[in-house]
Amino acid sequence: MGRMVASDIPELADLASAKGALAKLWRARQFGEAAALASKAVNLWPQDAEFRTQHAQSLLAAGALIEAEVAAREALLLEPESEDLWIVLADALIRRERQQESLDVLAEACRIRPDSLALQGRLGRQAQRMGEYQQAINAFTAASELQPAKEIWHLQILSALSAARRYTQAIKFAHEASLIFPESVTIQCRFAAWLRYDKRLVEAEQVARRALEIDPRASEAHATLFGILVAQRRNGEGLQMLQAACDLMPEDRSLWMLLGRHAMRRSVLDLAINAFERAVALANAPVSSWTALIEALSAKQRYEDAATEAGRALMLYSEDHSLAVLLAEARLKQGADIEALRMILAEALAQGPESILVNHPIIDALLKLGRADEAAAIMEEQQAVLDAPPKIQLRYAQALMAMGAMNQAETILTRLVAIDPDWVPGLVAFCDVLRNQKKIKDALAIFRKIEALGPDRSIMNDLRYRMFGTAE
Repeated sequence: MGRMVASDIPELADLASAKGALAKLWRARQFGEAAALASKAVNLWPQDAEFRTQHAQSLLAAGALIEAEVAAREALLLEPESEDLWIVLADALIRRERQQESLDVLAEACRIRPDSLALQGRLGRQAQRMGEYQQAINAFTAASELQPAKEIWHLQILSALSAARRYTQAIKFAHEASLIFPESVTIQCRFAAWLRYDKRLVEAEQVARRALEIDPRASEAHATLFGILVAQRRNGEGLQMLQAACDLMPEDRSLWMLLGRHAMRRSVLDLAINAFERAVALANAPVSSWTALIEALSAKQRYEDAATEAGRALMLYSEDHSLAVLLAEARLKQGADIEALRMILAEALAQGPESILVNHPIIDALLKLGRADEAAAIMEEQQAVLDAPPKIQLRYAQALMAMGAMNQAETILTRLVAIDPDWVPGLVAFCDVLRNQKKIKDALAIFRKIEALGPDRSIMNDLRYRMFGTAE
């Protein structure tokens, strides 16, 4: 945060000028200066609660998370019912990855301010992220009672019920929501999806078609109906409907991607390639769209085209490792030797041919193609990995694990987690390498540590499955 010394802070003649100066700094996004000015204003006008709040908010906006937490806690002692201060405190904790503490703070805030929609929403989202599904459902229900005309809270409740695997309750709730919001395409689509899950396919199709009647250009309704038709094994009809939807809304990338993925599953590669080409031709195509196109071209054995598209994608996303791997894989399938491949990747990544950023994608591509001996030979050359950034070292350790070189991987990961004991990606890999070596007690200890850090639920589910064979 950019700090100001006392002489830099303008003289504050009166309350109105102070508030005007503060508003001006916020409009200019000069949050560090705003925090300094608000701090001075608090000292000049301690009776004005607004300045205490703006001091904490400015600190948070400036990224001074520790200071924002302190300021919010101090101000809450004087204003325990301030919604804005509770939000600052919770957001500061969340951004510092103090997940459980943030959840406790939000629960306390909602106990004091049960009428706060913003706090109930934050509590619900944070509880769901941490797997506290009943707490999430309660918070979203409270929010829906505060704002009954907003469908978003019903969607949030449905999401929490789904995450909690309370499917019967979710189906019943989706039906009730569809009656409350009969003109909501999103609600109708969610209801149709749950009917599909319950194998009530005729009813599901009727609801999906009703959603399309509400809005014929709703891409989610087209996607929902397509899924229901495929579930009824009406693949031809579904594909025809989806192609018509793409023609109707050629600017909708999600429909092209859905068409491409379905065509890939049915091995209709020319159709898949065409769909993915349309997806990447739209502005700001994400990595996932480029990846799908490159993989489809490779599946068609159009390796030159796959390499060309990978090169184009790397021009947009030069730091994306997966794209570099796809480029290396396509060139290897064409028969390129390692030295030639190094030069190709060096040019694409604007790195030297001996750089680990060049050689690591080659290692991964070789491993994907089952050429572990060649990958190992390159690894032996890359002793400089120990001086590389942690993310590069992590990928190197993961490559070693893929080769079965567990001892070497463990050495690297032990060092990484010693440097940063709370780095979740490093801990997850460390847990995996310990488990692979049957060091179950040590792996379990690392698993519990990761669990305590409160990472995303998907990370814990995947790790739990690898550890115990179940995501429960």
